Amino acid sequence: MEHLNKMREEKPLKKIAVTCTEGLDYTINQTKKTYIDIAKRTGSYVMHEWDREDRELLFGAIVDNYLTWANEQARTGKMEKVIQDGSN
Repeated sequence: MEHLNKMREEKPLKKIAVTCTEGLDYTINQTKKTYIDIAKRTGSYVMHEWDREDRELLFGAIVDNYLTWANEQARTGKMEKVIQDGSN
């Protein structure tokens, strides 16, 4: 409940979930095709020139791929790769 109140008040939350190089490598590899497909379709490799919908598509793919990797770490008990002690 405390986290919900902080979110409503737009206060910073404790940082528990973290990124790591292995997860980012996985995410970049999995997302590369999406980026290239959008770039070819829009005629630009410069993301800030894309429509918001295309940027959302790319960022959604990035988040989905990282969460897929992080969920696998959690499922296999490798939590030290995706969490820290909860300090800011």
